[in-house]
Order: sequence, then structure tokens, then C-alpha cells
Amino acid sequence: MAEIKKRTDLKLVVDDLSSLLIQKTPITVTAGSSGGASSITIAPDLDVPVTVDTLQTSSSEPSITHYKVIGMDTDWTSSVTPGDWTIAFTVPSLHTDILKFAWGDSAVKAVDATVSNATSVIDGTKFKGSAVTFNKKKVVCSLVIVSGTKDKLVVIRNANLWANVLKDANSDPYAVRFTGSISSEGDDMIILEKQS
Repeated sequence: MAEIKKRTDLKLVVDDLSSLLIQKTPITVTAGSSGGASSITIAPDLDVPVTVDTLQTSSSEPSITHYKVIGMDTDWTSSVTPGDWTIAFTVPSLHTDILKFAWGDSAVKAVDATVSNATSVIDGTKFKGSAVTFNKKKVVCSLVIVSGTKDKLVVIRNANLWANVLKDANSDPYAVRFTGSISSEGDDMIILEKQS
């Protein structure tokens, strides 16, 4: 008979996060041969700044349907529908690469601007920047959440995100808010620990 696993044997804590990396295409899981371990390659495109306390990756409780029959107080049988996933985070930056990630390359174009008649309230007359068209775009990507100690990773393989711009309080910068869910194709969340 196998010995009981103790709590110290079951400890794998991912907290005090240090980075949110984004891979613009979903990570592919390659099945291992002859029952061996599957493998993935992580090649992130962006290390995005994320506002503290805005990163959320959670699933709601499953919905349980109870089937009762006459004369019995307990369930005859039951079924379950898995809970919905919620992914959300805020990126306090309007950098062109963030805008292109959120709304697509074709939705963002370069702009040169000349300002006249307002030099008393605007510092300068020549500006460069981006124009963005807020189209309805679903971003399908992988998220790699890096632990504070940088030796553990949580990978959300098929994140489906939509973006919006927000500016709440005078002290808060303009930001892009991403919200969405997971499109399940198996191996939805991958938890990794650094090996020596």
C-alpha cells in the first residue's frame, strides 16, 4: 500500500507574480511518445505591464443538476456543467504594439501631427503617434504567468480576449483592459516548475 502524500509533498504555490507574457499564437501541445511527457515550446512576443491587482484568471463554480425520484431524499443521479472561465487584466499603456495586439495591425496606423495656435497649453508643435480603429476583434493567444521567484509558470493556452480603452480617475493613466475566457481544446492550463 502506498503511503499517504503529506501536505508538504503537495505544495506547489504560484504567487507574488512578476510578469505576464503574451504569445500571440496559442501554444501547441505535442503528445509524448509511448506514454512519455507531452511537450510545449514557449516563445512569448510581449512582456506586458499589468496594473497591480487587475490580473484575474479564474473559473466559476460548476453548475450541478440534481435528479430526484419520489420516495428518496438523496439524489437519484446528478450531472454537472463546468463553470465559465474569466480572464481579465489591465495594461496601463497605449503603446502601438499593445494597440496592434488588441485591435489588429490593420486597425492601427501611424500619424504625424502639427499643432498650431495652442503652444501656450501644448508643449511643442510636431507630434508622432498612432490612430486606432476600435473594431470588434477577438484576440486568441497564450498567456504565461511568471511567479515572483521566476521558477514557476502558469500557462493559459487558448485565451480568447477582447479589449477596451479605459480612463477612470484623474490619477490613473489611460489603459487597455483585456477581458475574456478560455476556448477549451484540452490542456487549458499548464503548470510548470523549473528543473535543475
